[in-house]
Amino acid sequence: MKVFLKKILRFLLILSLGFTFLVIGTKAIVFSTFDFSIPSEKNILILGDSHTQCSMDDNIIANSLNMSESADTYFYSYIKLKNIITYNKQIDTLVLAYAPHNISKTQDKWLVDNSINSFKLPLHFFLFDTEDIMSFISNSPFQTVKYAPLTIKNNLGHLYRVLKKEKINRFGIGGFLALPNKHSEKTKIKKKSKIEFSTNDVFYLEKIYSYCEKYKIKLILINTPIEQSFEEDSSILLKKYLEFKNDKLSNATLLDCSKIVLKKTFFADKDHLNCQGARFFSEWFKKNINK
Repeated sequence: MKVFLKKILRFLLILSLGFTFLVIGTKAIVFSTFDFSIPSEKNILILGDSHTQCSMDDNIIANSLNMSESADTYFYSYIKLKNIITYNKQIDTLVLAYAPHNISKTQDKWLVDNSINSFKLPLHFFLFDTEDIMSFISNSPFQTVKYAPLTIKNNLGHLYRVLKKEKINRFGIGGFLALPNKHSEKTKIKKKSKIEFSTNDVFYLEKIYSYCEKYKIKLILINTPIEQSFEEDSSILLKKYLEFKNDKLSNATLLDCSKIVLKKTFFADKDHLNCQGARFFSEWFKKNINK
């Protein structure tokens, strides 16, 4: 029996070492061959969740690169910021999604959410440095192991796209998304008697702020347009939202566009612009960014 158990343990050890080698090895190959460079005229980087992803068209804001992605927490935005800035010194402005929900406890839950990490981790793992890996493992050790095969698969997919010389926004880690013009009423926020605020993900928001301060990057915190009825539902968060900005992100510029009244036909749902709305808002942003 002891001999059998030893064989099983030896097999599991070899298997785990093999997976570890493949995960780290494919990551290293992708990272070393990945082309982070973007056109020199693009000096604005846009990061955040689906709100900036669907609102800011970098074809219209021609001097920008939108690498926002649906369900991105500040953890993933921070990882992308570090890597993109390192290889693109011309970037002097970061536009970052900053709405009341971004500092809620929901963001902390997303950091460890199984359904979110099932696609976020495998797609972004090649960008992780040692500190990022250890941080993720400390939050979600089981998921790190669980999604190792999918991470290897995605790394190989990334390598294929590298060989095809795909653009940076073709790797599933961010890019502008034009939503159809059809309006949906599905998005709703339930009122809560007690609002809990983020304690984990805001740590990465502060790291983003510190990074911008260190490298003299102008930080613009943006709250994109929403339907006014949706704003009323989420107003309970506004006080903490403004306090956090003033206390922790004092040198950043807050561009609160949630109060801009737009046609209902500009929205895909209550808090996401459709392609028509994104076109209007992107033109507005382009005209006003340098004022």
